[in-house]
Amino acid sequence: MRGWFGLSWGAPVCDPADQVPVPVGEPCFWCGEAFVARDEGIMSNVPMHLDCSMRSFIGGANHITGTCSCCGGDQPPDPPGLSKREAATLAHNQWRRREWLRRHLRSEGD
Repeated sequence: MRGWFGLSWGAPVCDPADQVPVPVGEPCFWCGEAFVARDEGIMSNVPMHLDCSMRSFIGGANHITGTCSCCGGDQPPDPPGLSKREAATLAHNQWRRREWLRRHLRSEGD
C-alpha cells in the first residue's frame, strides 16, 4: 500500500485520493515508535512518520548545520541523547527553517 496519512502538509504527495488510514499501533520503519491516531506520515510499502521520512534523506540536524563529520565538522549526524524520532523531528524543523529563510531571502533580492 502506498499513500500518506494524517493531516495534509500541503505537499503534492497529499492528493486526497492517495490518503490512507493512520497505521495505529504499527512501528515506524525509521524510529520504531508505534503510530498513534494524530500522526502524519508516508506509506511507501512501510509506514514512516513524516519527520522520519524527511530525516532519511535530508540527514541529521548536525548535517543540516554543517557540523557533522561528512561536512568537515566533528559531530555525528544526529545530536547525542535524542531518540531517533526526536532527532528526526529536530532535523526536519531545522531543514524547514533553513528552506524558509532561503525562500524569503531570495524573494527580497528580486
